[in-house]
Amino acid sequence: MTFQPPATDLLQGPFGDPDALRKDLAAFHSGVNGILHEATGTPFPEPAGSVLAHSVWRTHLDQAFKAAVVRRNIDESRRILDQGADLLRELPDPPELACGDHRYGLARGWLTSAAGDHQVRLIQRDLQPHTVTPLDAGQIHVHQVTRGIDLLFQALGEVAAGVVDGVQGALIVRCEAIGSAFIAPVPVVSVLNESILADPVAVADAVLHEACHQKLYDLMAVRHLVRPDYDDRTAHTFAIPWQPVNGRRRRMDSLRIVSALHVYAHVMALMIALARSGYHHPSVTASVKEYWARARFFWLVAEEGPVAEDLGPDTASMLDWIFEIFREHTHEMHRLGHEIDNTFASDARSQVMNPHV
Repeated sequence: MTFQPPATDLLQGPFGDPDALRKDLAAFHSGVNGILHEATGTPFPEPAGSVLAHSVWRTHLDQAFKAAVVRRNIDESRRILDQGADLLRELPDPPELACGDHRYGLARGWLTSAAGDHQVRLIQRDLQPHTVTPLDAGQIHVHQVTRGIDLLFQALGEVAAGVVDGVQGALIVRCEAIGSAFIAPVPVVSVLNESILADPVAVADAVLHEACHQKLYDLMAVRHLVRPDYDDRTAHTFAIPWQPVNGRRRRMDSLRIVSALHVYAHVMALMIALARSGYHHPSVTASVKEYWARARFFWLVAEEGPVAEDLGPDTASMLDWIFEIFREHTHEMHRLGHEIDNTFASDARSQVMNPHV
């Protein structure tokens, strides 16, 4: 089985280049840390080593910055930094199990430490009302996740590395409703449900999917993608025509539309690469068709609707980059025998003509 690197621009420009993003994000965090140190007098150096340590550091840096700059409460900011420093003094050993040669670890023993318990509680709170039970990773989990990441890197090569490097590991959980998740208050950690781990395609898909969310979150810090006054309660929203909840369509605001497009640009590259290589697996067959129909919906909504108008000045350029990637995907899908899927096209255009605010 031969994998051909995807012919896309997913690694290019201000929104794709992982090296530029890494440098810009480091400069951003250094600047934030300097501002907080000057304002609070509390040093908060970036820790080396574990996924847990880096996640705790970024969580508290972000919370302290919001306290100081948004709420203008320096005492609260200082307390947050002090709490973060206290948590970082005691970490489990080892806090993660490595997945082969990949810089990707699975959480182990987090609940035995205050730092790990803090991050897990944030995850559980974010995913309410669903019940999320954290698991200590074992060797079977390491084997399963490593197999999925190996497949992802074989299929996408540098594209996979450029996205997944922004996520340092995952917490394995049991949850009836969620296959995987990205939790913004808990950076650099993905959530993977134990139920998907036996399927290497599902693992590859989930690892890439959640890493895309992290990458967009990082881009939002260093690119002008969101206006400072953006409010998802007053932005345009769009009803998603699949998987209703309790008989009602889920609604997504403009930022979530961009986030979904960013994810689908990448997961479509994965599924196309797997299909093109002759990797026969039911998950690939199902996902290629399903994702293509959904991607077309988001594509039309973002291209013809007021999505860019809601967001920051860099959003239009990012969308143009994504649209070009989808045009490449269209060519590759045609070679695989798939035309553009317009299953949800009329629904998308109807909503664009009558956007809901």
